[in-house]
Amino acid sequence: MSHSPWLARIGVSLITTVAVGAVAAPASAAPAGVASVSGTSKIVFKAAPGKANSINFSQSGRTITINDSVPLKAGKGCKPVKGDKTKVKCTTKKAPTQITAHLGDKNDALSNRTKINFFGYAGTGDDKLYGGPGYDRLVGDSGNDRIWGGAGNDSLDGSTGNDQIDGGAGTDKVYGSAGSDRLTGGAGNDYVYGGTGNDTLYGGAGNDRVVGEVGHDVINGEAGNDSLDGGAGNDRVLGGTGDDKLYGSDGDDELRGDDGNDKEYGGAGNDRFVQATTTKVDADLFAGGTGKDEVTYAKRETGVTISNNGVAGDDGTMAYEAGKTYQAEHDTISTDIEVLVGGDGSDRILGGPDNDFLYGMLSSDYLNGGAGDDYLNGGGTGINAGNPWADDHGRDDLVGGAGNDRLEKGDLYFGDYDTPSSTPRPVGADVMIGGNTVSYEFADGPVTVDPHNAYGQDGQKGEGDEVSRVGSIIGSPYADVLISMVGDYWGDYLSGKAGDDYLRVDFVSPGCCDGWNGVIVRGGDGADEIDGGDGPDVFLWGSDGETDDGDPDVLSNAGVCHVHSNDTATGCGQVGKL
Repeated sequence: MSHSPWLARIGVSLITTVAVGAVAAPASAAPAGVASVSGTSKIVFKAAPGKANSINFSQSGRTITINDSVPLKAGKGCKPVKGDKTKVKCTTKKAPTQITAHLGDKNDALSNRTKINFFGYAGTGDDKLYGGPGYDRLVGDSGNDRIWGGAGNDSLDGSTGNDQIDGGAGTDKVYGSAGSDRLTGGAGNDYVYGGTGNDTLYGGAGNDRVVGEVGHDVINGEAGNDSLDGGAGNDRVLGGTGDDKLYGSDGDDELRGDDGNDKEYGGAGNDRFVQATTTKVDADLFAGGTGKDEVTYAKRETGVTISNNGVAGDDGTMAYEAGKTYQAEHDTISTDIEVLVGGDGSDRILGGPDNDFLYGMLSSDYLNGGAGDDYLNGGGTGINAGNPWADDHGRDDLVGGAGNDRLEKGDLYFGDYDTPSSTPRPVGADVMIGGNTVSYEFADGPVTVDPHNAYGQDGQKGEGDEVSRVGSIIGSPYADVLISMVGDYWGDYLSGKAGDDYLRVDFVSPGCCDGWNGVIVRGGDGADEIDGGDGPDVFLWGSDGETDDGDPDVLSNAGVCHVHSNDTATGCGQVGKL
């Protein structure tokens, strides 16, 4: 019998056994991080992949001890510590001058407890890096990292990810790079750069340079004389204490200098300069740049005197002492600011030659737009509280000046001028709405105010004013046509002033206004024709008061007509001779 088939089967079995044995051999040990000496004075550590390190470095003379939470391998110039696989000691030939550490791909922690120049690189993962009392260069790389520089002049970089970095004491350079980061310079004169992303940046104590770069950033200089730049994006820049320079740069920014004599520059975009409540008297500069820019004192409880004329030191809070008023705050508002907002006190707000937007806020204010097409808003009225277009916040005088202006929520409107002139002046097509009184008493020619007219038919001939929802109308020194519409928040006073005027009171509808507080019509100087309409509670005077102006007036259709010797009254419910 042949033994070949049997031997063949044995061979196959042996081969199979050997192969299986090869597969089952013990695996090699997992890789460990390696510490070694480079040259005569440098230490290098490189973490192993797949390990979560928690490592610190300490010094004793020329020996650096490296202590980790996972096993370490001692490389050139280093020795393992007996009985502790996670610790090695490295001794340099000369005094150590530099430590470099490269962390791995997990969530690692690193702490430098030496005074030696330290370079720490976090790698991937959400890492924590702590610098020592000397110079540290710490880089977060990818992941959401937290980095503390500690004492010393450090360079810290979050790289990618949403990082938190604190420079600590010393003159530090802090970089957020990519991501939405939270950066603090700490004590010392620091450089803080947000990079791309929506960052929150703090200068800390000291004279800092803080730049938001790209993104919608919040920047706070805190204490010290800082230079703050929002960069591209819609930023919020806060100076803190000290004499700061604030730059909005590109975007619609908000700048607030806070305490100190600050210089604020809006740059491109529609910027807003906010003057906060302060117990100190500061001298700030506001320059708008391109765009529609605003300076607001709305947080002030006191009144302010402000204008965008660019004159140095003539803006801000007023003070009152020994019967005198003087400029207590010496702000400067440049001519490229278009929007001015007063405080809660009595303000005086003056526009310039361009198109301005003036807001009086609370209390009794004076607003004058000057030349240009302006918008004036008094912030309310305390006289005609029943008018829903206004609220109960003081007596405001609004002067449009030359140009096509819009006046709202005031108590006394001068569409163009509030002073007389011996020479003709340019007029504009003004819109005056929702106030108590419109006055043309300083107009250079006769005016017409008639609510029945089409839009833009009021004022002097061809002027193009629109008067709407006002309580009182005062004419010019010339022959005016003034018609008041009672009801619908119109009309409680008409005054023709000088000139042979035609004055008439109309009512929104018959019987609309029984119980109305009364409409008073005064003809003023000149031979006037006054028609009280068909409603109740209309009181007509041929003159401005009880003194006869000597000109014959015709009064008709009123509840009460007060006439002088030369006047004629018809259709009056009651006639009183004066």
